[in-house]
Amino acid sequence: MCGDCGGEVDAPDLEDLGVMINGTSYGPRLVGTLIELWHAGMSISAIVGIVNNRFDLGTCKKTVINALDAGANKLLPECKYITESLAGARYLKADETGYAIYDKCGGSTRHVWAAIRDYGSGADADRGRDAVVTHAAVSRGAPALDLIAPYYSKPVTCDGYVVYKSFKTRQQCMAHIVREARFLKEAHGKKIPELVVLHKSQQELHHEAKQMQRRSDDAPMVDTGPMVARVLAIASWYDGYEVGKDYATHLRNAASNMF
Repeated sequence: MCGDCGGEVDAPDLEDLGVMINGTSYGPRLVGTLIELWHAGMSISAIVGIVNNRFDLGTCKKTVINALDAGANKLLPECKYITESLAGARYLKADETGYAIYDKCGGSTRHVWAAIRDYGSGADADRGRDAVVTHAAVSRGAPALDLIAPYYSKPVTCDGYVVYKSFKTRQQCMAHIVREARFLKEAHGKKIPELVVLHKSQQELHHEAKQMQRRSDDAPMVDTGPMVARVLAIASWYDGYEVGKDYATHLRNAASNMF
């Protein structure tokens, strides 16, 4: 009954509102909690114990497994929709990071991957970056990219991790490059003052590259040859110090994709 007019009204279909989850009697909040616990590396038995204690339920393993399956069935179409939306990007940005999980069985590592849709700086720039796909995996291998961003013909901004070589065009993330130079400066700069100077050179080069980037498709092309040459020169300076040899190799490998 309507509280305003007193007339009879039909109750909303909860499934249409996205509230009900087929295959379980649990609501979305509890199912979400179960999924979080599962991704945190907890066993089904541990999840049952937590749920029964926290919510005063008398649930069992089978009920929890059914709820996890139902939650997956509900989420997978949404995940697929978001992943496929990356197909409309002019450019992609991708990164991954690891985090540790500790439980009574010991420690383990998960890797969170993220891919972001970017329309670039051209006519579509006002459409923004309105699609972000994230994925937690036990692996840091290339199959994770097949799941979240299988669009290898698109340009991608990324770090120097080898799995990104699947993409035809890569833009080396300059922030990663400069950050590694800063780490070397902070760890060894007092003993090797040249590392402070080299870090500053990297910062200046990064700034210049941002100033020179094309702002639209019809802007003149930029000759990046001199900047690549400067990177290679900086790499040879790092190579002169034992602590900088690995970074020098990284710089040389990244040079052709930095600009």
